[in-house]
Amino acid sequence: DHILYSQHKPNRRSHCIFSTDTNTTEDQILYSQQHKHNKSLNPTIDIGQIEGAFVMGLGCYLTEDIFFDAKSGHILNDGTWEYKVPTTKDIPIDWRIYLLPDTPNPTGIRSSKAVGEPPISLSVGALLANKLAIQSARRDLFGAEDFMPTVAPYTVEKAQQSVGLSVENLIF
Repeated sequence: DHILYSQHKPNRRSHCIFSTDTNTTEDQILYSQQHKHNKSLNPTIDIGQIEGAFVMGLGCYLTEDIFFDAKSGHILNDGTWEYKVPTTKDIPIDWRIYLLPDTPNPTGIRSSKAVGEPPISLSVGALLANKLAIQSARRDLFGAEDFMPTVAPYTVEKAQQSVGLSVENLIF
């Protein structure tokens, strides 16, 4: 399924087109577009900040789950083999970032506005698009219309469990 999700915030907006394989629940962001309003002091730095924060948010919402030992409290996935940070496959295939001109912030330093953390909130669109894709798959496969809780990080394993597929549902 391909799902489009859009969100708008006071000084930024984002759109994601998300694809999820309903058998494996492997996902891919096919397209993402972010718009930042307000004057930029250094567009190159702002774009880098938007990209970095967006990818950081993707990890927070989709891949970076921490597991603890119930008895000792030790982290069980403390290495790169178990702890999944975002990789190049996780970033959007077609990724466009626009700094909109002539949108000054009259209360900011030199009419600018910070870009560090706000783009993290834009990556929640990937989480919600993934949820919509899984809900669509559940509807298509089983006619399921029930509420489906989504807790971040919504990893591939959690998405697969949400679909409700079993070996009997797979076509070989």
